[in-house]
Amino acid sequence: MNLTKYELKNAPSTVYYIPNFITESEEADIIKNVYTVPKPKWTVLSNRRLQDYGGVPHEKGMILERIPSWLQTYTNKIDELNVFEENDERRNKVCDLLLERRSLVIIKDKMYSNYLHSISETTHDVISSTCANLLNCSSKYSVGDTLTRATRISLLTYPISFPLYIFGFRRLALVQAQTNKPYNAKG
Repeated sequence: MNLTKYELKNAPSTVYYIPNFITESEEADIIKNVYTVPKPKWTVLSNRRLQDYGGVPHEKGMILERIPSWLQTYTNKIDELNVFEENDERRNKVCDLLLERRSLVIIKDKMYSNYLHSISETTHDVISSTCANLLNCSSKYSVGDTLTRATRISLLTYPISFPLYIFGFRRLALVQAQTNKPYNAKG
């Protein structure tokens, strides 16, 4: 897949936004599997729950665990894009991203290494002029539109630090949150 047409020019390098990266059927499969895991798999956070796959952080390094086959399918689909490579902190907001259902967002280069992100705790979002992917969304939104947040399930994948990544391991996190606009980049 040529990612060039999906690169967001209104955000620091590099962010790709691919609407409808997965099908409705694949989305249903992910949701079914997310909700059928045992309760101990969930970590409860403020206004969200989290499932970790691929490894558990430990003071002496990552304790690896196998990724379930239903999830490995989607990990492979993302890996086939060949986008991940191998962190300072800054705190100024540089952009917002609106993540639609079934979309894929790829964050790399400066956007991955130099910027933090956050999810604000709110029930509604107002589309602002800092929304870097507004013109890339499959639905049409306008600056000033108000969106009501609903439950969102996100699959996050990132390489495990050396030396484990040489074996192709990734750590995955599934996040269930009350949000439509999950990514506020802060530099």
